[in-house]
Amino acid sequence: MDYFYILSLEVFAKGFAEYFKTSAFLPLTLLLAVFGLTAAYPLGVILALGRQSSMSGVRRLCVVYIELIRGVPLISLLISACMEVSYAGYEKRIL
Repeated sequence: MDYFYILSLEVFAKGFAEYFKTSAFLPLTLLLAVFGLTAAYPLGVILALGRQSSMSGVRRLCVVYIELIRGVPLISLLISACMEVSYAGYEKRIL
């Protein structure tokens, strides 16, 4: 009987509620995720349309940007973003 109590939705929800109270980085993570999605989706659509454009200058700029981002490893982009944030005046050191 105790096994089913542990798997009940009430205990499961209570455990998540306690985790959300104690987690200091959850709001920041959600904020960054929402901002990233809302910024990346329009940028991706604009770049995709620009890549299909009949204007050669726009098409070339979009292709260069897409291939540059695809060719750079993700870890180097993340490290450079952390360094830029720390140089911008953010007090807490990430690296």
